[in-house]
Amino acid sequence: WVSDISQLSECELVIEAIIEDFDIKAELFASLETRLPDKTILATNTSALDLDEIASALASSDRLVGLHFFNPAVVMPLVEVIHRGTYDAPIFDELMKLVLNLGKMPILVRNSPGFIVNRALLPYIYEALACMISGERADMIDQAFIAYGMPMGPIELADQIGLDVCLDAGAPIGMADEVRRLLTDKIAAGELGRKTGRGFYQWQDKSAIRPRADYDDDKVSHLQNHILAPLIKACQEAVENGDVTHADFVDAALIFGMGYPRHTGGPLWAHGQS
Repeated sequence: WVSDISQLSECELVIEAIIEDFDIKAELFASLETRLPDKTILATNTSALDLDEIASALASSDRLVGLHFFNPAVVMPLVEVIHRGTYDAPIFDELMKLVLNLGKMPILVRNSPGFIVNRALLPYIYEALACMISGERADMIDQAFIAYGMPMGPIELADQIGLDVCLDAGAPIGMADEVRRLLTDKIAAGELGRKTGRGFYQWQDKSAIRPRADYDDDKVSHLQNHILAPLIKACQEAVENGDVTHADFVDAALIFGMGYPRHTGGPLWAHGQS
């Protein structure tokens, strides 16, 4: 912890992890740039903001990289190492080694909406919410994915993340109008999920109060396939667009970043795309 930026003058790397607000981040980086040596690499821990936009606040924009540690960072192993089209620069070899030395798993990804994990995770959550809007029971949706091997279902996960975060993080990715309205209405009612005690479920002692039951296998299978489809599509596009260099890296990111069932090998492997 430092109280004065000048105390960072000998640092080779500074990682910012403040609120997800472009203006505040841009102001901080502009201040850091003028007060730190040219050799200091500036990294942002953003999970959703466009690195090119943040870099526009800098005179030397090539100093900015992304190091997205997943929350809680002391537990989650994944770190997205984000480049802006220059991943062959030597600095990224050093950043990958740094992350490995921290005992984490680095995944190199190009700056793009949602990077890799949120790019796949959020459409999955939004599709689950769309199914709920169309009349499917939230507990059945969640139980379908517990049966699939996820640590929790997508509706409960939305509550866990925070419905305000789900809405804000989806801005660069997009979502259906009815999903946006649903999230907006819940937020307006003060029902943000676990942190307010109520979202799509009521929460008590950090646990969602939801019914658990066995459901028809065919119905469960249909829900799984339908809700996973946009997640798989996002993963495929990440590889096809060159945002991630290999399908195996996408599978690893989803396993270690969102808890995709390990026994499947990841979404692309499980669906014959890896």
